[in-house]
Amino acid sequence: MADENVSQEFVNTIKKYVVIDDQIKASMTALKVVKTQKKELGKAIMNYMHQNSMKDKYINIGTGKLKCVTSSRSSAITRKHIESRLTTYFKNKDKALEVTEFIYDNRPKTDSTALRRSKNRNT
Repeated sequence: MADENVSQEFVNTIKKYVVIDDQIKASMTALKVVKTQKKELGKAIMNYMHQNSMKDKYINIGTGKLKCVTSSRSSAITRKHIESRLTTYFKNKDKALEVTEFIYDNRPKTDSTALRRSKNRNT
């Protein structure tokens, strides 16, 4: 540590933080692998169910049931989408741009404070 006035307790807290951060990163990497496997197996199960007319049927799995369901969700609202829809609505590109700018310039903003760890490239 650069500052001699830093307590040993603080130094130990930082060391524990780094160890836990490393554990989280390792766990996230392992979780990513498991999620990828689950996604691939899910695709295979859904393909089988679709090909065998089981799309709307439940499959008992002992701890519950599996069912292939279809759901709809809206895409994210982007600046480009807002501008496009407002241009269609107003039939005036300048007015649409003005309203889009107003919306984006007057969005509420929140600040958050967090620790961000960066690793040295040669370690």
